[in-house]
Amino acid sequence: MVVPLPKRTFCSIDVTAKCNLRCHHCYHFSQEHSKAPELTVDEWLVRIHKMQNSKPYFSCTWVGGEPLLKPELVERGRRQFRSNRVVTNGTIELPDWTDVEFHVSVDGTEHLHDSIRGEGCYAKIKKNFENERYKDLNIALACCLNKKNVHCIAEFIREWHDVPAVRHILFDFYTPVRGADDPLWISFRERDNVLRTLKILKKRYGDFIGGPPATFDLMLSKNAHQSVGKNCVFVKNGAAFDAWGNRKKPCVMGQNADCERCGCIVPFSVRAWKKPSNLLREIIRGGRK
Repeated sequence: MVVPLPKRTFCSIDVTAKCNLRCHHCYHFSQEHSKAPELTVDEWLVRIHKMQNSKPYFSCTWVGGEPLLKPELVERGRRQFRSNRVVTNGTIELPDWTDVEFHVSVDGTEHLHDSIRGEGCYAKIKKNFENERYKDLNIALACCLNKKNVHCIAEFIREWHDVPAVRHILFDFYTPVRGADDPLWISFRERDNVLRTLKILKKRYGDFIGGPPATFDLMLSKNAHQSVGKNCVFVKNGAAFDAWGNRKKPCVMGQNADCERCGCIVPFSVRAWKKPSNLLREIIRGGRK
């Protein structure tokens, strides 16, 4: 049994198609982008206001490109949603938005992270995390597991576990482009072994590894079909928009994403949270706090 979600629970907005990095595993650059100018901040705000005053979405995930290259849109647009998260590469200092959950992409220890995102990126993120005000922000690390970094999970967790600003780490898996034999993709058999390791580590580190325990069970190859493809909660309950305001289907990754090999944590973790036992767990935790 799962608790149903409203049809318009989630949306994502590509704040900009521009980025200050060119990561090897980024889905964004596999898509064709319009040559026309992106929507301005004011144009976006008109669209968002109209959308939220007709059939509103509960939450918005602000992505890109790199969304903090255009912070004014998030600064003003986030007030139209009940819940907001910003997915950033972490090389730009985070704004003082205490009502936003930041997902900072870190793909392993320094050598592995920089081999994916470019030399010096890890050092920039570490330096930014030395800022005292980061302790007042809601920050999670987002680690996309692929062939390059899958062997450093335990070391990566140990390295960040005692950083005061980091609330938890979210792990997902690289999703390949449809029809491509991608060397970064981890096969289902290999992924199952990694998921078993993550389950063991979650018992040790608890909520520092984000998501309910059932998430990793749902991601196992024998269960994954329950949450991907036509059963994806984002496809059923959300919408994604590019930097020109166009609808992206089936999700934020666009039409080239291989849904049958999906490694995104969202459909699995949301399905796990929908279980009454997990909702009860969160209510009890909230009461204790």
